[in-house]
Amino acid sequence: MDIDCGSLRVGKLFIPYLLKGNYTGIEPNKWLVDKAITNEVGRDIINVKDVRLFHFIDFVLSRTNEKFDFINAQSIFSQASASQIIT
Repeated sequence: MDIDCGSLRVGKLFIPYLLKGNYTGIEPNKWLVDKAITNEVGRDIINVKDVRLFHFIDFVLSRTNEKFDFINAQSIFSQASASQIIT
């Protein structure tokens, strides 16, 4: 799970090396992820690797109905609201 995956700055490095279905990202701003797919990663690798992307503003991971072995939360405090940080 890549919390606040944004422009897939870490995701674009993880996705090619992970097995199919093993990258999940959550980002409240769908447009940011869409732009990253278009300009950085490409739709083909997103489809081939069965990448799962969610756009919850509250970051409640249980809403994904998935379990995670590893959670990445890089640089979120500099961009998240106070309520998102508390969550």
